[in-house]
Amino acid sequence: MNQARAYFLITGDRESKVWIFRDDVPSRFLPNTFSCGTDDFRIQIVDPFGGRHPLLMCYKALSEKTIIPFFPTVILDSNIVSYLHQFVAGRPALDSRRRQTVEEFLRFILASKLNYNPFFYYMEGVLENERLSKDSYVEFSESLLRLHAMDRQHFLSSGEIRSDPIMLDEYKQKYGVADLSEMAGHFANDMIGPTDFRMQWVSRLTYAALMKTALIHKTSKRGIPGKYEELRDFMEDTFNIALGRERIFALEYFTGRFDGAIPVQRGANSERALKHVRATARDLLLLQLPEFMLVADTAEGVYLSFIASADKALTKVARACRIDGVMAWAPKIHVPLPVVSVDLTCLKPELDAETIARIREMDSSWQKSRTSRMHASETHISFERLDELIGQLEEEVVSYCKH
Repeated sequence: MNQARAYFLITGDRESKVWIFRDDVPSRFLPNTFSCGTDDFRIQIVDPFGGRHPLLMCYKALSEKTIIPFFPTVILDSNIVSYLHQFVAGRPALDSRRRQTVEEFLRFILASKLNYNPFFYYMEGVLENERLSKDSYVEFSESLLRLHAMDRQHFLSSGEIRSDPIMLDEYKQKYGVADLSEMAGHFANDMIGPTDFRMQWVSRLTYAALMKTALIHKTSKRGIPGKYEELRDFMEDTFNIALGRERIFALEYFTGRFDGAIPVQRGANSERALKHVRATARDLLLLQLPEFMLVADTAEGVYLSFIASADKALTKVARACRIDGVMAWAPKIHVPLPVVSVDLTCLKPELDAETIARIREMDSSWQKSRTSRMHASETHISFERLDELIGQLEEEVVSYCKH
């Protein structure tokens, strides 16, 4: 924090921003991770900032009193959006126990006065480029609108979804139509904008990293620390980017826990396996959205985002990683550079304490090396080179599955 303060006072940089999280500044919105349901079906809201509230370091904040409006927002993964739709529509696919869990989740959101946003569902559909049909997104959007426009206090007291005339009128005014289905079409169109180039790039980086993870695991005779070192060297030499959540995911995969998320096997249908790996890559993209939203330039204020998911692998990785800071350096102030700490105890009991300590030491040394080059002018893999690499890795996966 002192280094950031000195930087802004000495340089006079008026554009860059640094968000810092300290243990003595607790979150104003989500003090603890929320969880409801059973082991078979559990919805969790994970705070990537570890129950801490962000402090802004920038030239303006140091030179004058700055009031920052924060918007606490729960980003829903696509499955949660689907469950909410089933809940509203009364679909039999959502049995009574799951319905109770979804209701408990909604009650917590409303009682905590948190916003909940389905935009990732639409983003994922656009990235997938095959799932979003007009009928499906309007149907889901109508259910989400019914929830957003409902009488919250009535739902909290009775569990019944009933429209709030004031909220409904706001949507009528916003979209210029009175019919809910027509509103849903406009709502969906607002969500389905051109996908940010950076989101596509990050998703494809993750896809490449996951394919390499599978190939290392299936072909290397080294132990888990050795496989991890091989993956880390690949990220350093090929990407020049340290993908923290992907490394945690890989370690879990090397222990045999996440086999289903990367189903690359001898004799497997390679097309189906790669499709599954792409879906896993998009899921992991969700975990990186909080830092992007924190540095997004909006007129309303700052979006402080949390993650909601019922996916066991995804929530496990999310809980293992904590954002300690987010840097947004000029001129690319919308490109976040997160400082992420990792809790490797998530690898127990599959890995013993000695192996975990060895991995932690390896990682610490590597991270120090990367931190020392933070302000240096460096090149990272281009989109074009990444496309070539993905083609090569896909060929290797296809070849492995065939033999």
